[in-house]
Amino acid sequence: MSANPFHKRYHSDALSGMMPLTLEERGAYQTILDLIYDRGGPIVDNQRLLAGYMNVSTRKYRSVRDSLIAKGKIYHDENGNLTNDRALKELVQSKLKGRKHAEHGAKGGRKSAEQRKKPNENNEAGEARLKPPSNHIRSQRLETPKGDADTLAKQVWDSGVSYLKACGLQERQARSVIGKWRKGRGDGDVLKIISHCQANGISDPVAYVEGVKKNEPADFLDYLEKRAG
Repeated sequence: MSANPFHKRYHSDALSGMMPLTLEERGAYQTILDLIYDRGGPIVDNQRLLAGYMNVSTRKYRSVRDSLIAKGKIYHDENGNLTNDRALKELVQSKLKGRKHAEHGAKGGRKSAEQRKKPNENNEAGEARLKPPSNHIRSQRLETPKGDADTLAKQVWDSGVSYLKACGLQERQARSVIGKWRKGRGDGDVLKIISHCQANGISDPVAYVEGVKKNEPADFLDYLEKRAG
């Protein structure tokens, strides 16, 4: 799942900033920026994976990447990852804004809970407690609405197949892998696996996932989340 599914775009700045670039460089530059925003920070300079996203050879990718670096549009950080200062600044501001919203939401939730608690305490003093819902009713409430489940499944297939194809798999192979990953686990967990592999620039996600499952079978997803953290 994308770390940042949305970011601001200042069209005038983008147009003026890309004036020195060729059409080919603009496409590569925008792809790299989208990946930085999508991952929430610098991206691994995995030549095969990035060339797959751009639908070019690794040789062509290196040529365009080096040209963008020479023109000051992107650069390698101390860890060798590709990054862009403007994108990093926007990501920091987005995280700060999200944190403030979360804090305000938590405060509002606590206040609402306190307000709801008072009338409930008064009612409990004079009324008998209601019987808990039957197991049948509880199971209905816990079910994921069909529309939401369909949307989540579509995200798994769309993002998963696209990513695996970028890693060199044919579409039929990619769909077979996604189907295998979905067995025995929810689509939300499968999205976590795909997101983890993308964020860490895994060029052979099939072998990687199988290796992790073999070594960490008891807490596979917990292990991935710790690795991502």
